[in-house]
Amino acid sequence: GWALLLQDSGPSIEKSFPFPDFSKALSFANAVAFLAQQWNHHPDLTITSQCCVVRYQTHDLGGLSTWDFECAKRIDLLLASAA
Repeated sequence: GWALLLQDSGPSIEKSFPFPDFSKALSFANAVAFLAQQWNHHPDLTITSQCCVVRYQTHDLGGLSTWDFECAKRIDLLLASAA
């Protein structure tokens, strides 16, 4: 599930999504980016050779909002629908 992180910039939620290769991790990151544009709420994304890490925080608040959790839920649904 999503992990709660406590950082100097405030709390955030983060989840690692494993993939068999870089191409699939990048495709997932691109799908998340496309949806983030539609929702006007952008996560921090970290892409490695076999993983995409998604981190949500409402920077304007310096912490978490209900929208962070809603977007996280939608990202989980995106992945579930692609399986």
